[in-house]
Amino acid sequence: MQYSTNIKYVISHLSFHWESNDEVVSKFRFVQSNSVLPNIEEPVIIFPLCDEILETPVSINILEKEIPVLFSDSSKIKSIYSLNKYGQLIFNHDFITSSFYLLSGVAEQTVKRDQFDRFSYEDSLQYRLDCPDIPLVNYYFEAILQGVEAYCRFHSLSFKRKRLFERFGFFLSHDVDRVSFYRPKEVLYKIKQLSGMAPRSFGYGKTIKYLFKGVLKNIFLFSLKDPWWNFDDLIFLEKSLGIKSTWFFLHRDHKNLDSQYELTDKKIVNLIKRLTEAGFEAGLHGSYYSANNRNKIKYQFNLFEKIAGRQPVGNRQHFLRVTGIETFRNQESVGLIYDNTLSFAEHEGFRNGYCYPFKLYDLENDRELDLWEIPLTMMEVSPLNYRKVGLDGLYHSAFKLIEEIERFGGVFSLLWHNCRLMDDEYPGVSEFYPKLLKDIMSKSPQSVTGEQIIDIIQASNVIR
Repeated sequence: MQYSTNIKYVISHLSFHWESNDEVVSKFRFVQSNSVLPNIEEPVIIFPLCDEILETPVSINILEKEIPVLFSDSSKIKSIYSLNKYGQLIFNHDFITSSFYLLSGVAEQTVKRDQFDRFSYEDSLQYRLDCPDIPLVNYYFEAILQGVEAYCRFHSLSFKRKRLFERFGFFLSHDVDRVSFYRPKEVLYKIKQLSGMAPRSFGYGKTIKYLFKGVLKNIFLFSLKDPWWNFDDLIFLEKSLGIKSTWFFLHRDHKNLDSQYELTDKKIVNLIKRLTEAGFEAGLHGSYYSANNRNKIKYQFNLFEKIAGRQPVGNRQHFLRVTGIETFRNQESVGLIYDNTLSFAEHEGFRNGYCYPFKLYDLENDRELDLWEIPLTMMEVSPLNYRKVGLDGLYHSAFKLIEEIERFGGVFSLLWHNCRLMDDEYPGVSEFYPKLLKDIMSKSPQSVTGEQIIDIIQASNVIR
């Protein structure tokens, strides 16, 4: 049966969650909700399709949680489906369009952008409904599968659920933006901070302390341990916990907005080699202006391949900057396999309402891109710098998100910058961070790199 592109897109992602049965799928019928249902006794499965999003979503109980459904013509009906005497399954709400609306990015079709040309959390559906920590699409898929399971039971057909991970996948990553705390430019910047010309990361006294240390190192050549060149410590910690992480390296495309190192620096080349030899993944951290410039992302892709000896599999855009579908078209065109950018900078959670990897969608050309998105669940600066809830707030939020992800066997993707581990910036973080990782690993997730997630997907033969 031929489906429209958007229906096919949703159904293909649904196959992550059940052993798709051709006999059952052949009974799927997609009917405009204002149409008269066909007067037939054939045991079909009817999915209503709605054109307009509800101003006030209908609340449906799914897995004992009240879930807002975005598209429905049956706002007074609270049940998920009905199964009549002919064995026909009729869904009462439009879970297909609701899923497509979030997964494909229709929800973000607005000209309003923030100062970095990003879609803002405050303009999002999640903000309006106060549900950034609920993977809505996973619940919509659960509703569909509950109905399909009842249908299969009625007709004595096989039905089997699937999960991507037995418990959940833990995808830890690091953006390597800054590697030299005492470099001359950083020392000069502290003078600007002290004069009030730039915002301070530390208190006045600590800024003076680091200015003094920078002078000692650069003028008098004192040997000081650099708190941003902490890779030995991080590698040791992660290996001791059985974690394999991904490290995204940033090209210096703009002197102020991008990295303060060159990808071709010997120290960086050696670091990438060391990480990959130890079983970690090194990926590309697309520069600020590469988000809307194919030539830049292509140059950086090729440069990474030259210095690493292999093409990068994955990428995350600097500043989490996605300027539109062009960002992902460009990534696809240069040969990247996955992206790990999609999260709201201002708030952790499920930007596309899904805790599984998914194929990105080009709405302008009505096609699925050959590029995976592994959604970023939490960036440490979202709770710490944007929401200012502190380390305890971050911890609580992380495990609230993990609870949802574990329910569905999805991926918890955590970004922690190597330069965000100083106690003077976040008091107690040097002890907090190892504890956070230990407590996550105590829940027995499968620690995976981005590349390993892609390998798992391809081995599962779900979506090509």
